Amino acid sequence: MQLLDLLHYMLFTVSQNKMEYQLSCEDMGMEDCDFVATGKTQKEVIANMQKHHKTVYKMSKDEVNSKEMVKMMKDNIQKI
Repeated sequence: MQLLDLLHYMLFTVSQNKMEYQLSCEDMGMEDCDFVATGKTQKEVIANMQKHHKTVYKMSKDEVNSKEMVKMMKDNIQKI
């Protein structure tokens, strides 16, 4: 019975941690970057992509938060 409980817990944990959305740099036109932002919500994906753009591409907070950039991200997010 313990093994069955463990399997149930593992399956429940995996299903609860499933990422629902993704956005890749390739989707954003950066074809030379294989980064993929994932998250349970679209907001989480956008935040992860913004963080990536700030650290890797050295974009400013204003640039990654611009209406144009956020719209491009929202338009390209995929449900997985």
